[in-house]
Amino acid sequence: MHCALLVVAVLRTTHAFIVSQPRLGSRAAASTPSRRRGLAKTPLPRRRPLRLSTDDEAPTTTLELVATNTGRLDAVLAEAYPERSRSEWGDFVKLGYVTVNDQPCTKKAATVKDSDAIVVELPESTFNSNETTCIAEDLPLDLLLEDDHLLVVNKAAGMVTHPAPGHRTGTLANAVAGYCADDAEGMESGRPGIVHRLDRFTSGCIIVARDSEARRSLQKQFADRTVSKLYLAVVARPPPETDADELVIDEPIGRHPIHRERMAVVEGGRRAVSRVRVLATDGRRCVVQVAIETGRTHQIRVHLAHVGAPVLGDVVYGDVSANDRAAKAPLSATRPLLHAWRLGFDHPVSRKRVEVVAPPPPDLARAVRQVSGR
Repeated sequence: MHCALLVVAVLRTTHAFIVSQPRLGSRAAASTPSRRRGLAKTPLPRRRPLRLSTDDEAPTTTLELVATNTGRLDAVLAEAYPERSRSEWGDFVKLGYVTVNDQPCTKKAATVKDSDAIVVELPESTFNSNETTCIAEDLPLDLLLEDDHLLVVNKAAGMVTHPAPGHRTGTLANAVAGYCADDAEGMESGRPGIVHRLDRFTSGCIIVARDSEARRSLQKQFADRTVSKLYLAVVARPPPETDADELVIDEPIGRHPIHRERMAVVEGGRRAVSRVRVLATDGRRCVVQVAIETGRTHQIRVHLAHVGAPVLGDVVYGDVSANDRAAKAPLSATRPLLHAWRLGFDHPVSRKRVEVVAPPPPDLARAVRQVSGR
């Protein structure tokens, strides 16, 4: 009964929050379509001394290229990105930053064939800091909460959180910089007051600080794990049954040992804890609620895939057959069906507890109805 009522609540959710400050305004939600980008169209910054990051959560930039000519891998990359030398690209290949046709390649002299798919995953430590300066843009924002100290935004699926090579404009940070044009502090960092992040195709609540006091308070709350984060997802198969009300996934996450652009449950990874509760099922697919105690990269998607319940529409960690079925009507799922539904934190000035709810976007709401039969 509890789960059935919760599903109804999800479908009926409206913009709601509990806070002493009034909501001042809202703009229409942004929608940034997915688009495959070729490497040659994205200029790279000048070289910095190369540092191999050991932080699993260090920001990285993914660059994609479909080869249109043949030759050595380092030469093909240098031709596509002439701002970097062939020697530099050879270093990146040897460090394991490059895959060809989804296979790791550490040989810079490897032969690239026509139409080979090349993916480069570069740590942001390899870029000049001035290349991540945020450009203020007048972009629409769906504001769930606004006061003098912070914003809570309902991020649209497909919108990148922070600027990076290949995504210099059109990001949430660009939109926030434009909206908060008078909040000059931090605008040159490329992350104007954004104290956490969501994956590009994950929709929902994300919080933005408007001053240094709010930023410090919110960063500490995230570090102390006092921020409550609740997600909704539609998964391809039911998670393992448990005698408890929820399934606790306490498995370490780190870089995949082979596919370096992915994360995985690995020995020696950083501790990650997700609490999963099934809200509805049609006997095959399930609507689940996931509370996370930690915030590792791709945590929910990795954990759910690890227990055999991958997120529908997830082309990286998901099930190919299930995704193909979900892409057709009536679900028509074209992205991972994952949504940051609720966010709870202490207001940095009033110290009162704030609970913000982001209504599920149409694709997720449609999937919830289909699975739950409502």
